[in-house]
Amino acid sequence: MRPRSDKAFSEVLDRDFNDSIPAHNTALWRLSLYLEPEGWGEYRQGVLWVEDLEGEEKPFIENLFEIYEGITTQKGLKEFLESQIFDCSCELEDAFFIGDTEECDYPDEGAFLEAIDYEKLIEMIKQCWSRACLSEEEYSK
Repeated sequence: MRPRSDKAFSEVLDRDFNDSIPAHNTALWRLSLYLEPEGWGEYRQGVLWVEDLEGEEKPFIENLFEIYEGITTQKGLKEFLESQIFDCSCELEDAFFIGDTEECDYPDEGAFLEAIDYEKLIEMIKQCWSRACLSEEEYSK
């Protein structure tokens, strides 16, 4: 299955779930931001080209498939979230709702990561991928 556009998976991740576990909603939101195609590379002849981790140029959609395969394993998803949290150059209060303010859901990084049910979150990600692969007409139903 292939997403209907470069943006489809990111858009579905951002708006299709409202889970009872705040960390799940935040994880999906952060993943959607990470996967927004803008800023990844440049469009040439209607195709967005990006560099992968090895420095090889490839179409964004191929890179997206590789990311999807990684984040749909418990190890890969955990590594992704940890890198997003621990390598974050922004305030954790704003990016992950981690901290000691009223707006925060978790007091620290460990509490955030412990709140995640990885099996459930992976299933949510897979559902988002499936919905991103629907035509615009099918998705709108």
